[in-house]
Amino acid sequence: MTINSRKWKSLPDDVKAGIKKAAEVARAKFSKIYSSWFDKIVKDQEKMGCLVTFASPEDIKTWVSLPQVQEIEQQWVKEAKALGIKDANAVLEKVKNIVAQGIARDK
Repeated sequence: MTINSRKWKSLPDDVKAGIKKAAEVARAKFSKIYSSWFDKIVKDQEKMGCLVTFASPEDIKTWVSLPQVQEIEQQWVKEAKALGIKDANAVLEKVKNIVAQGIARDK
């Protein structure tokens, strides 16, 4: 769930609380639905004879450490700056932090 930070700050506390509660409920419901569909898709693929492989934590560390990932990030920063985002590096770091928090929460 995302919202413009200026808009969020302008909302009354009771509205913020309602949005937070709705986000928790939506996340819980989506998680159950996603999990069951994910499992179904994997089983269907295996029934069709596909080899389903999941990345290990080591695989993920290797992948995110590839030079191409850093190149893509720097390309994004360059393009974002060209579009007027002055603190593009800080935005990228915030996004990476949000992703890391989500991964840590879901473990």
